[in-house]
Amino acid sequence: MPKDPTQSVYQRIDKFHSHLGICSQCRNHPFGLCPTGARLLKEAATGKEIKECPIVDTQLKTLPVSDEDAKELCKMGQGADCCIWLCIGTEGFECLYSRKEAGTTLLGETLKERWEKGLTVAKRNGCDRMKTLFGKETTNG
Repeated sequence: MPKDPTQSVYQRIDKFHSHLGICSQCRNHPFGLCPTGARLLKEAATGKEIKECPIVDTQLKTLPVSDEDAKELCKMGQGADCCIWLCIGTEGFECLYSRKEAGTTLLGETLKERWEKGLTVAKRNGCDRMKTLFGKETTNG
């Protein structure tokens, strides 16, 4: 993934958090972000500069994950060290960290419930990038 050498992931996350401080739409509706908030969130999550973020993209349900990040950050294919929130969607790899209660199996279980029961191969509960982005404590990668 090409990275802007002048901005660290934490600087991009700080930009998103600063936006939350001034935008009541984004602060009060995390899944109904304004176009600027959606762009800043995507930039923080992907490390890529987003020129524009159409309105349709403001209803973020999952975050895109590059093939490189799926392997290196999410540890795809590395058994228990793989992040449980990595999934594949119609647009490629996605992160479900911000939507832990989303989706159910045919038995009505969420991914979170399956993980809590020990039924998943992947065991790692998120990464520092997502935990920092969503204001959680940073542990595990």
